[in-house]
Amino acid sequence: MRRVFTNPHLLSRSTTRDAVRTSIVRLDLHFGKGAAVSNTVFDPPLPFRLDGESEQTWLFDAQLARAYAQTLAKTVPDGQWDTVRARAWIGGRKKPIESKNEAKIL
Repeated sequence: MRRVFTNPHLLSRSTTRDAVRTSIVRLDLHFGKGAAVSNTVFDPPLPFRLDGESEQTWLFDAQLARAYAQTLAKTVPDGQWDTVRARAWIGGRKKPIESKNEAKIL
């Protein structure tokens, strides 16, 4: 099924490499220094059970992330707010897994 978007989006793809199932309980876009933004609704919804050796993609509204970054740049000018990294919280873990990939949004 092909999707058509009228607004820009950022993608977050979670994958499992072994046969163990896991549960994604939270997702966000991390700017650094504790600043992050997240959608209120995800498709598929969270928490999401991710089977072993599989992947799932979630979409973030890029305009929301850009507006948040612009607000941060005005209120906290000493930060680097032009890039984000996706983070995922796995059920049972206190710390998120943060993507090594960055997306430039400003």
